[in-house]
Amino acid sequence: GTPKTLSSLRVIHPHELAKRMTCCPLGHPVGPVPVIIDCRPFMEYNKSHIHGAVHINCSDKISRRRLQQGKITVLDLISCREGKDSFKG
Repeated sequence: GTPKTLSSLRVIHPHELAKRMTCCPLGHPVGPVPVIIDCRPFMEYNKSHIHGAVHINCSDKISRRRLQQGKITVLDLISCREGKDSFKG
């Protein structure tokens, strides 16, 4: 798929996330699985995170500003290959 832009992302509420993460009795996802982006510092992410969450490093002001200005994409901030692959869809 094509990389998503910041404008195509949206925040969802916990109850909607739980509904979207529902699996059938065999453990397969029901419907499209959302990409969960964790923006906390890496040490916090590394201690504990939602299974399948993708960590992005936007802790510095320069990266956040460039992201807001559209000069970089969320995909540019994802460090691991698996995260990039899941984000691309």
